[in-house]
Amino acid sequence: MADSGDSGARREVAPWDGWVDRRGSACSLREIRGRPVVIAVSRALPLDDDATTAPLRAELRGLGAALVAVTPGGVTLLQPDDSGEPLRRGQALDPATAAR
Repeated sequence: MADSGDSGARREVAPWDGWVDRRGSACSLREIRGRPVVIAVSRALPLDDDATTAPLRAELRGLGAALVAVTPGGVTLLQPDDSGEPLRRGQALDPATAAR
């Protein structure tokens, strides 16, 4: 993804930027900077209820890590102390706005 910005010069947007949460608020994977990240690609990883995610979150807590799950249903960020947060790419998200 590229951004032309105010100067007219094209600048690449990092792949961890440009994501939005279910409310449409900017959400950067920079939030998990410095911690291990487990990336799971699965056809059937159930992340839609607390009974399923509680054991995963406990394991993540023990690792001090976050989980980024890529499934046919989309991308989900699961952190040890939060419920799963479905993510999607923003509509032409401006990196300056995403940093706020």
